[in-house]
Amino acid sequence: MFVIISNNKPRTNSSANTTRVVGFVLLERITKGQWMVLESSKIVPNQEISLVIGISRIYVSKNWRGFGLGMDLLNVIPDNSVYGMTLKKSQIGWSQPSESGSKLAHKFSSFKHKSGKILIPVYVED
Repeated sequence: MFVIISNNKPRTNSSANTTRVVGFVLLERITKGQWMVLESSKIVPNQEISLVIGISRIYVSKNWRGFGLGMDLLNVIPDNSVYGMTLKKSQIGWSQPSESGSKLAHKFSSFKHKSGKILIPVYVED
């Protein structure tokens, strides 16, 4: 898990400075996944891919969105998830991405197939 903690005020009218978690990404070790077509959210059949890390959950507090914190969380994963190993983005899968999660996955680790379709590596949580 990677966490972003802030002691600054969010974009609200509050004057209170408090230390709080404003974002996190929860990871798990995995070994396989599949491609998901971004526009339809359908899984490509009969295509198993090798994955190393799965993004189980990613969250940024509503008041802290729009600052690039989600991408900051994702960018630490390749170099800091598996000791002694730098992962390729294609080795990192997504579990059941929401609509906003799919947009983030598209920016981070999508692949354009020769058909023109955008694919995202995904996996099924146990």
